Amino acid sequence: MIVLLMAVFLVFTVLLLEFGSFSEPLAIVFGAVLAMFGTVLALWPRDILERRLAAGAIIGVGIVAKNGILMLDFVKELRAKGLDLTEALVRSDGGGSGRF
Repeated sequence: MIVLLMAVFLVFTVLLLEFGSFSEPLAIVFGAVLAMFGTVLALWPRDILERRLAAGAIIGVGIVAKNGILMLDFVKELRAKGLDLTEALVRSDGGGSGRF
């Protein structure tokens, strides 16, 4: 559990340095924590929480963070082209942008 918390903290620190603001890294890390919570919640009843799964959860945090970075970057790009926030968010998730 300590390693998972350290991974989340390190991802947040790197994102904080990359974005230079607090809100964007917080949104990305919040999504990663929700994904990790869902993983633990799904595996808890089966009593199969072990080290290999913790490593997978850390990898999952990284994947969620990477996806969040790409989506936020694409939202900024679409906003710069004049789209409103709602349309930019929908398109950043692959909803009709043609980019993915």
